[in-house]
Formats: sequence, C-alpha cells, structure tokens
Amino acid sequence: MTGQEKGVKQPLACWVHTSQPPETKRRFVLFGLSLFQGILYAPLSSNRPSNHEAMEGRSRRYALATILVIDDQEPIRALLRIALEGAGHEVLEASNGRLGLALYRARAADLIITDLVMPEMDGLEMMLELTRNFLNVKVIALSAGLEGEAPLHVAKLLGARQTIQKPLDMETVLSAVRYELAH
Repeated sequence: MTGQEKGVKQPLACWVHTSQPPETKRRFVLFGLSLFQGILYAPLSSNRPSNHEAMEGRSRRYALATILVIDDQEPIRALLRIALEGAGHEVLEASNGRLGLALYRARAADLIITDLVMPEMDGLEMMLELTRNFLNVKVIALSAGLEGEAPLHVAKLLGARQTIQKPLDMETVLSAVRYELAH
C-alpha cells in the first residue's frame, strides 16, 4: 500500500543508520510536511506477521484498540493513522471537534487523540463536552508550538491524560498511546 492511497503525498521509506547491529535498525516513513517547517518521522511496525502467519490468523483479525483521531489537518490525521494502524489499532477520524464528538457518541473509542485548535468546535470545547457526558474517556491532546503551552495546561485541567506539543515525535505519541491503553 502506498501513502497516496491513504491521502499522503509521496512517502519515502528509508533506513535509519545507527551504530546498532543491523537486526535492530528501525524502518521509518519520511513525510515532508511543509505545514510543520520540517520533517516528521513515523516508525513502522517491525513485528508484522508473515504472509503465512497472516493467512492462518484470518479468523483473529481484530484491532488492539479503537482510537479516534481528531485534527483539522489531513496530513496530521494521515500520519497518525499510518502509525497507529501499523501498531495494530483501528483508527477513526474527524476533522473538527463537532464531528469527533458525534463520532464518539455513535461509536465509543478506547482513546481519543485531538488537536486543540480547530474550526467549528475546538479541542477544548470538545473535551469539556466529553467529560460532562463520559466520565472515563481517555484523551491525549496535541497543540502546535505557535499557541504556547497555555492550551495544553487547560487541556490537562479539562481531563486530558497527556499533552504533546507539535511537531509530533511519533515515538512519543506511540509511547503515550501504549501507556494510556494499559492504564
């Protein structure tokens, strides 16, 4: 599957060269996203089953968790979708807080990853509405560095379990997802 099928413009797979032995090198997908004035790296799952294992396990196809990603920027949603699906999760997507809230009400997710600054209903309003109606909702809040740290502090007060500053480090995001799903 290419990134273009998922809405990402021309991903490039490469190996990261380190002083580690070859069997421990990690494969990354490189995304050139001018929106973030830099390059974001999304680790790919290195423990995918072989074709034989996949054929034997057809009856066991299920996601580890369902994660709702809410962000108004398609490249960020695509990056998170690829990384989270690579880790074995099912990903639902919404482009603003209002759509995300409606999607969560229709189909509850195990975890929500949301941007804070979005049109129609921002992440903070959405989190306030979520915590009014769903006591045990798990939220990871994302915010760009341009807004400063104040929105992230408010997100913590509204119930975000973790906050992550953009541009995203996918190892940090995946680590936060693993932690929140385990607790």
